[in-house]
Amino acid sequence: MHSITRFAAAVFVTLSSLALSGTAFAEESDGDVVTKQVKVRDVTLTLPDSWRQTQPASTLRLAQFEVPPVMGDKEPTELAVFSFAGGGGGVDDNIRRWISQFEGQGREVTLTKGKSPQGEYWFADIQGTYLMPVGPPIRQQTKRLEGGRMLGIILKADKGVYFLRMAGPRYTVSAQENAIRKAIGAAQGEETEHELAEEKVEP
Repeated sequence: MHSITRFAAAVFVTLSSLALSGTAFAEESDGDVVTKQVKVRDVTLTLPDSWRQTQPASTLRLAQFEVPPVMGDKEPTELAVFSFAGGGGGVDDNIRRWISQFEGQGREVTLTKGKSPQGEYWFADIQGTYLMPVGPPIRQQTKRLEGGRMLGIILKADKGVYFLRMAGPRYTVSAQENAIRKAIGAAQGEETEHELAEEKVEP
């Protein structure tokens, strides 16, 4: 009698385990991502747990995170977070600076704006040949990266302006387009087009 009971219990545990495994697999196949919250001054970023926080490469960076490569790319990319005294210049000036980091030929630029729980923001999506900085910033050296992409966010929070920038190989950066928006609680479907103001030309 006890043997039958133990056997029945074992069968129940096995079936339960299979059922739980099936549920976990279904969740993973639906694209669920484990996230973590990281406080950067007065903003809270919700990031995939796979993005590893690393030591900032310069004193200008508040934080940076290594983003693992996806199939088609060999090297990881990174998300860098900045904030500057005085706001770091106007929105359009910073977007133009990001655009200038790509060669003009074949360059594609999409600009939108929206509101998130943490403040108003502008989103820049730039694709083409990226002039990727290499070495110390003071040397201003770059390396051409064909098939590059940059996703940048300018966030006006309550206590400052924050810049989130991810730039690197197109496949890896493209795979994180939703994640970088979710970092600040933004939604692409609620954004509107942003047009750069005409640059003033001194007489």
